[in-house]
Amino acid sequence: MGNFIELEENYDLLYSFTDDSAALGRAVEILQDSASKENWKAKREKLLKDKIDVTAFMVWLIENYPRSFAEMKEHPEVQYACASVSAGAG
Repeated sequence: MGNFIELEENYDLLYSFTDDSAALGRAVEILQDSASKENWKAKREKLLKDKIDVTAFMVWLIENYPRSFAEMKEHPEVQYACASVSAGAG
């Protein structure tokens, strides 16, 4: 559930409701907002900017093993060199 909490609290990309009418009301608000498409695109881009490209990271880790494993142990920040490449897609 942590990923859902992060999407809701940190990125405003998810809403959870216990009341059907509140959920429907929020959906209508989103649909009626003329800036909605751009707002959601910006939210998506922020999320992708903040995350690494897991596929690129795993490819790097496997292709360069065992050196990559040792490098990760010494410098865990190296994973952020695998910035998300998906931000411009879609």
